[in-house]
Amino acid sequence: MTKINLKNKLTFLIAAKVDHDDRIRNIRTTINYIRRHFDVDIIISEQDTSSKLKDVCKDLKCRHIYVETDEFFNRQRGVNLAAKVATTP
Repeated sequence: MTKINLKNKLTFLIAAKVDHDDRIRNIRTTINYIRRHFDVDIIISEQDTSSKLKDVCKDLKCRHIYVETDEFFNRQRGVNLAAKVATTP
């Protein structure tokens, strides 16, 4: 299967808060699927008290940003902050 090259054209932004180990597995599965079919940038903005996705991002070659947050998950804040660091037009 040929990957679709969208490098420098598209960035996937994923906002996440890991409240269970299943979230890590789901994020790994999602990133693996994206990587299998597309050559793109991926940014994960993690909202949590500890950085549980940093190693996942390192293994799967995606960017990781940490978003300080209160106890509630704010998906829009995570996506907006990730969009600010994205380099694609």
